[in-house]
Amino acid sequence: MDGIEINKETNTMPRPLLLILLLLFYLLPGSPVRADAAMHLETFKLRNRPAVDLLPLVKPFLEPQAAISGQGYKLFVKSTGANLDQIRQIIAELDVALKRLRISVSTDAHNFNEQQKRQLQTHAEAIQSSDSPNVQKIIISKGPQHRLTTRVYSTAQRSRQPTAQHVQLLEGQWASISTGRAIPIADRQRNADGTVTETIRYRKLSSGFKVSAHVNSNKAYLSLRPRHEQLSQQGGGNIITQNIETRLTVNLGQWTEIGGTQALRKKSEKGLYYSSRRKQEGERRIFIKIELVE
Repeated sequence: MDGIEINKETNTMPRPLLLILLLLFYLLPGSPVRADAAMHLETFKLRNRPAVDLLPLVKPFLEPQAAISGQGYKLFVKSTGANLDQIRQIIAELDVALKRLRISVSTDAHNFNEQQKRQLQTHAEAIQSSDSPNVQKIIISKGPQHRLTTRVYSTAQRSRQPTAQHVQLLEGQWASISTGRAIPIADRQRNADGTVTETIRYRKLSSGFKVSAHVNSNKAYLSLRPRHEQLSQQGGGNIITQNIETRLTVNLGQWTEIGGTQALRKKSEKGLYYSSRRKQEGERRIFIKIELVE
């Protein structure tokens, strides 16, 4: 009996055809694989903060192909479903009522003026006088029959003139605090007939800073932008402006020193039988305090 050989062939699909079918399945509108990758447009209605405040805070969390815009109290986000879920949680955390803050700035002006006058100290012996704690007595010997008595006066004056400024604002807003003075500047203009017209105008020089604050627990996070203007030594009415920016963390309700200036002036005079010296120191310290307004 002739043997019958049966060969069983396995029905296999070519690999390129399988990849094409998987791609078509992925592109179908109802495909679960494509559901999260599809781009959707969603409108988020804000309750407490305008869109312009949240736009720069939300953008870093968007996917590369996503887009965002805003108007009034609405945010329009186009992204994938998974990314939209993440954005929804972020907006819920950011769209909260802003805290109202009270910023106080105090300038502690400490002026110290010292004036000393001294007489000739040739062959002098100084002893402390009991008349006044600020007076010294100097005895100068001129010979066995002559005694010359003179005094050294040392005076000191202290004055404190603390001043404070207050401003209320919301978190994230900028407040400007500055002081200034007007200086005269001469302008010269040559006329057609050869004459020169000179006019005086006043230019305001201001010094101060801008501050913005955010609060978390009992800490305030400050952004400071100090600004200082001064007249150029080259003349011509040129103004030199210095701007910097710094960040600082302070405790709520506590005064914190954020900077200051110090100046020193000295003047001396000499004569045949006298000499005088004058020293004037000026110190200006700036303190800031952040408080919550209920």
